[in-house]
Amino acid sequence: MTLLLDTVLRANQLAEAANRVAAFHAMHDELCAPSRGSAPAPPRRQRPSRESASEIYSRTIVNAGLLAAAASWAVAPNISVAAQTVSASSPRAARFGPSAFQAELGRCLAQEGVLVRAPERMRLLATVDTVVLHPSALSGKRRVVWDVQPTADGWSRQRLWQAASAVLSPVESSGSSSKARMRLSRLPDLAETDWVTATIDGTTAGRVLVSWELDPLADAVLRAAHQANLRVVLAGDPGRPELAALIDEATSHSLAETVHHLQDDHHVVLAIACPTAHNSGAKAPSDVVQGLANSDIALAIAHDDGLVAWDADLLASNGLPGVWRILTALPEARHTEISATRLAKASAAVAGLLLLTGPTGGLLWRRLTLGLAISPVNLAAASALVIGWLAARRVASQARPTTTTASPNELTTTVDSDMWTSTDE
Repeated sequence: MTLLLDTVLRANQLAEAANRVAAFHAMHDELCAPSRGSAPAPPRRQRPSRESASEIYSRTIVNAGLLAAAASWAVAPNISVAAQTVSASSPRAARFGPSAFQAELGRCLAQEGVLVRAPERMRLLATVDTVVLHPSALSGKRRVVWDVQPTADGWSRQRLWQAASAVLSPVESSGSSSKARMRLSRLPDLAETDWVTATIDGTTAGRVLVSWELDPLADAVLRAAHQANLRVVLAGDPGRPELAALIDEATSHSLAETVHHLQDDHHVVLAIACPTAHNSGAKAPSDVVQGLANSDIALAIAHDDGLVAWDADLLASNGLPGVWRILTALPEARHTEISATRLAKASAAVAGLLLLTGPTGGLLWRRLTLGLAISPVNLAAASALVIGWLAARRVASQARPTTTTASPNELTTTVDSDMWTSTDE
């Protein structure tokens, strides 16, 4: 029975490895294209040592089993009784449940375009209590106007807003009379939200606050994080008033500083970022890649024209749909950990009682199992394996949230411009 259970688990892990290899080959030409670069690998500081509930129990019960076996040997030297004592304390269920969940989840993620670069870090999914998002993770592919400050005579807020929107969305605003003459300074090099100067034929018309539109799935991702009972922190750019109701904290500190402070407060951090600007020629900010490298679990998004962070633990080539799927897996990971640990404790208690009752207990157990060679430890391990596999399948079976993509002008008009603070360049 023990050999059969181990074979089933290894087969599931082998299928997960095969799917990861197949997914990498399917995305190789896209991720490794000559026009795409790789995010630099920063020096990684040692990550805090983390243990899940099942790992803590496994370490404790193994030591307890060895002490119990030594005590039984000291009372009555019997190698068979000592071996049964060690076997009764085996935390097989606590290991099989999370392992089955991680293997099946990794296989499902690979089929969706999420590469698991560090399978050993997947065990920390059940311990994550904080998610730190960089604004690049929630940004879409188009720039939009968030606020304007006209300074020239004859330029109202509405006119300047429409003219700037025409520059940012030439396809939708091809009929604008000011489109051909207006210029926005520093636009190609603009990475995040910032003020730019709008000029008409060399004359300054005012200032425009330009940012990237939100990805249509940003709302679903943040709601999934709250449903997983995570603390949601937005690092690097607190100027996102439309996200105020969906985040717990916004900080102007860099991603690396935010991750470091949270870990010092004993939080287990999942960091999510796209380590690149929105054009293929830009370099990834060092604080973004450093923050990913130092987090407990690093989830990097690879946009179509972005840099690829090969050092990340998880690489979502499909963007926010992959992020949403991983966040929905956190509650199931915790459920699997709790169930597997409880089964391991119950199996150890039953096996210990049967061992103490001696031949009578062994005869009773053989009658209950209809003569099959099934021990309480193996029965609990089989149950934990099935629970872990079913939990991963529930994650994979959840339908992606549906969204409607608004135009840039529709997105900008929903923002209250009075919430922004004007700053001089």
